[in-house]
This record gives sequence, structure tokens and C-alpha cells, in this order.
Amino acid sequence: TTDMHWALFLQDYASLAKYHEGFNRLLTTNWHKYKDDDPKTKEFIAHYQNHLERRLSGQINQVDVLLAFANKRIYDQQLLRNTLGITNSKPFVFIMCHAFSDSPHISSWQMYNDYYDWLLQTLQLVKELNNVNWIIKPHPSVALYNEDGAVGKIVRDHANKNIFLTPDDFNTSSLKNCAHAILTVQGTVGIEFSCYGIPTILTGKPFFAGLGFTIEPKTKQEYEQLLINIHNLQKLSDIEVYKAQKAYALYNDQLLIENSIISVDVLNNVWGYKDGRDINKAYSIINENLKNNSPLDLPVYKRALLLASQQTE
Repeated sequence: TTDMHWALFLQDYASLAKYHEGFNRLLTTNWHKYKDDDPKTKEFIAHYQNHLERRLSGQINQVDVLLAFANKRIYDQQLLRNTLGITNSKPFVFIMCHAFSDSPHISSWQMYNDYYDWLLQTLQLVKELNNVNWIIKPHPSVALYNEDGAVGKIVRDHANKNIFLTPDDFNTSSLKNCAHAILTVQGTVGIEFSCYGIPTILTGKPFFAGLGFTIEPKTKQEYEQLLINIHNLQKLSDIEVYKAQKAYALYNDQLLIENSIISVDVLNNVWGYKDGRDINKAYSIINENLKNNSPLDLPVYKRALLLASQQTE
């Protein structure tokens, strides 16, 4: 997996277990290098907003992008109401589920034990809150973790007139048209849709926390109070949207480094999301990539040498 690049962004060995903190440190370190009144900063942000638009339309060749955004149906509010049989005019709040077994402890703090615990306890909280429609969206990669249908079962177990499961063909980009607010532990949906002014409540500490555009309760009591009053949430201000867009630009520019050896084609065959899993083919592609690319040229290798030299000085 190209997640190995995270090692590039950590300043010392004591931080090696804190994936999100390393990313956050890089973002905050580079934040002030892009002056808000500099035309180049505006161009930089505009470039990555175009990237975000292409991502939401499924044009980026990345496994989670293709699963979430490609070949799915775009819903507006009325179509979603009709499809789910919702007759009221209350706003939609989306509970964006994680793949339960996909590295739930890669940040230094979470309000709940893990993603599964968060979903169960959140559903218990919202069951009696009829001020909005609570729409549960399974993570697009659940099948890759053998968790297909798990969220649907949980939703059925908590069946209530105000809790709904997204249609199977729901394109995540529909959140732009439908969402009043978003709940997540630490999903990147929180940075993506903040760029469109949709408020996000976090119950974890992802790399984009603390940058001024997300809502971050510190206690379960504070979280519950936010849910009780969630229908009163306003769209993000222009300043908050700007911060989200700047964070998204830095995230893509600084963190999403392409790997010339473990390429997208390798990952496609490892994960099997497109044409099925084929590990032998993945190894074959790696071997081909190694003919023209050296591991010694990877940024992560150079960073590892730097860290090692600092430790021996």
C-alpha cells in the first residue's frame, strides 16, 4: 500500500504510531507558506478545487474514488425523498460509516472505542431525535473488508421512522445536493464536503482537525447536545470554506505522493475492486515497474535515511 508514504511526514520516532498527527503536522507546517493575499495561493487552491470536482465525478484513478463516485447515481433532495419514501421536509444529516476493520486507531484520540462502537452509540442517540432525517451511508470499500451488508443489518436492528439507509446506487457526491450536515469519526468526507460549506461533526482527530472548519466536540455530552440541535446548524462561512479548500489543496499537494513501484494498477489487483483480485498479476506489475524505477529513488527511502542519520548523530 502507498500508505507507507506517511513515514515521510513524521518528525521523530516517537510519533511513528500517529498516522494522522504526522499528516496534520505537515499541513500546519506548510500552511503559512501560502499567503492568503498571494495570487499564487489562489491559483494553487483553484487547481485543487478542480481536482476535487474531478474526484467527485469519479475521474481520479484511485480505488476509493472509483468505488464512491464512479458509475453511481447522483441524487438531489427530492429524488432521495421519493426513493426512500420520506414524506416530510426535514433536512438530511448523513452518518458516514467507516469500514469497521480498516485501521480504526490511526489517530491519537477518538471519542468512542472504534468505528463500530461510534455507529452503534450514535444510532442510539439519534433514534429519538426527530428534528432531521438521519441517512446512514456505508463506506464504499466495505466489500473489500468482507463487511458487505454489516451496516444494513445494524440499521435494521435500529429501525425507526427517522433513520434510513442510502440506496445501493447512491453516489457520494450527492452530498453536495442533499446534506445539511455530516457525521464522521475521521473520514476524508469531512474535508471534501467542507469545501462546499457543509458542516461536519468529528468524533476523532483526523489530519484536518483543528484547522478551523470542522466541529469537534470533546465529550459525549457535548456531542449529544450538538445532535439535539443539529437542525439549527448553519452552512460554513466563507472563511471556513476557504480554510477547508486550502487544507484540501495542501493535503493533495503534500501527502498524496504517487508511488512508481506500488502503482495504481498494482493496488487495483491487490484489492480486486475492478476485475477481481489477482495477486500474481500484482507481483508481475511490480516486477515490471522495478525494471524502470528504483526503490532508492522513492521519497520514503530518502526520508528513512534522514531519520536514521538523525538518530545516530
